[in-house]
Amino acid sequence: MNFGLGIAGAGTWRGGRVWRVWRGSRRPTLLFVTEGEAGRAMEAEVIGTTAAPVRANSAHQIPWRTVLSAWVVSQVVAGVALLAAGSWGQGGLRFTGFTTRWDGAYYLVIGKLGYGVWPTTDPFPRWAFFPGLAGVVRAFDRLGLSPEIGVHVVNQLALLVALVGVHRLARKYGSPRAATLALWSLALFPAAFSFSMTYPSALFLAASVWAFVFVDEDHDLAAGLLVAAATILRPNGLVVAIALVVGLRSVRRIVVVVAPAVLAIAVWCVYCADRTGDALVWITVKSRWQEITIIDAVTGGAKWSLLPHVALGVSGLVVVVIQRRRLPTSWLVLTALVVVLPMATGMVGMARYAGECFPVAVAAGQFLDRWRPSYQRMVLMTGAVGLFLFAFVVGHYDLVP
Repeated sequence: MNFGLGIAGAGTWRGGRVWRVWRGSRRPTLLFVTEGEAGRAMEAEVIGTTAAPVRANSAHQIPWRTVLSAWVVSQVVAGVALLAAGSWGQGGLRFTGFTTRWDGAYYLVIGKLGYGVWPTTDPFPRWAFFPGLAGVVRAFDRLGLSPEIGVHVVNQLALLVALVGVHRLARKYGSPRAATLALWSLALFPAAFSFSMTYPSALFLAASVWAFVFVDEDHDLAAGLLVAAATILRPNGLVVAIALVVGLRSVRRIVVVVAPAVLAIAVWCVYCADRTGDALVWITVKSRWQEITIIDAVTGGAKWSLLPHVALGVSGLVVVVIQRRRLPTSWLVLTALVVVLPMATGMVGMARYAGECFPVAVAAGQFLDRWRPSYQRMVLMTGAVGLFLFAFVVGHYDLVP
């Protein structure tokens, strides 16, 4: 009995073995479960005529050479671009000249001086920012170390951890080649330079990726703590909890995963109420920020600087839509909340949000896996060029990343 099929992977389910197989070298087209004597006989014949099965824990094996290569190349390209952008016209090298601008400047001030008095005449109050990254800044400041350099190092390590998690998830839902392509797609995404800035992007990515990994592997408490971390890093961090709930079928598991995030946001609201008299001041002050929505874009109220954000955000969304049948529902919900929702709340930063949304990278890896190796290399090289140019242009023209 020769099926003419290649085996993508094997696991266990209700006492039997689950096999994912494909015809040729493309996407999986058949899923079947074998158990008992007849099942073992069929497994033996399939293995004998095609290929040996991948072990159930193959997704846990980390290809460190590939991960480190993607990480190093991403940091070199982004680092050179940020150095050039920050030093342009400054009469010397200024690496932190760009990395600490925009939101980064707020996080540094909050970490060193706090949120300030309330009420305030500041047109853009600090209360719009959550305390997660500011806490990291304060920790380095209290230790007498440079917060700028300290946050940069933390972000780089967080990106490395995130890449490991992305490979783990991508390998579980695709071929080894697709997992490798997912790594490089994330590392060379044109907005990946934000991982080197004083932004919570790298930490948010690492927390959200591993929260999904731990939920998949039934480590709910660990997942819950990471969801809480994502929540305290940025106002929209709670979307990670919402997305995970979609994939959970047990009330007990939902409570364990979501409760830490709810507690974290509750503590933050109590703190805000104590200092400002408004538990939701982080929402109240947001109205002072001049956000550009899709309505502004349609009616002509947007700037040309919005174009790369929309182009990269929409590109990431399109890839996820194309690969939607191979992605868990919870991943699709996360993509909608992280990438689509900003169209109504603020489109500047969509490129950054797409880079922080791991399903985009996994979907890109699966999509590129259909192509010839030469086309794959061409796309990734284009991404590297886009990463350098986007970082330099944003820095040189003082645009919001």
